[in-house]
Amino acid sequence: MRDEPLDWRRAKRAAGGSIEALIGTTSPVPVATVVPFPVTRRRAFITRLVGQVATRSPAVGEKHLAHQLRVQAETLRRKGVAERSVRREIAALEAAVRAELWRALFGRPSPRGRA
Repeated sequence: MRDEPLDWRRAKRAAGGSIEALIGTTSPVPVATVVPFPVTRRRAFITRLVGQVATRSPAVGEKHLAHQLRVQAETLRRKGVAERSVRREIAALEAAVRAELWRALFGRPSPRGRA
């Protein structure tokens, strides 16, 4: 007897068109938890964003940063990331951008706080 690949369409049709009947369960399929790649590790993105913010006036730069944070939050939500994780990632991203912006504008701090 020769093994032939399973024709899922034929099997589904034979089961009455129901996936539940085909696999023999009506329980919901477990949903995976989506864990985002830490946004703060995206150095090129942060550096580019800092450059965009730094070249604008302070008010316009703040608006641009807020807009970009909203875009990133919406992207994470669209990917199915939990709201708690979205808030944590966006807060971390904002902190990373502000820290890098501080370094870009005022230089790196000296080892013991001395100039």
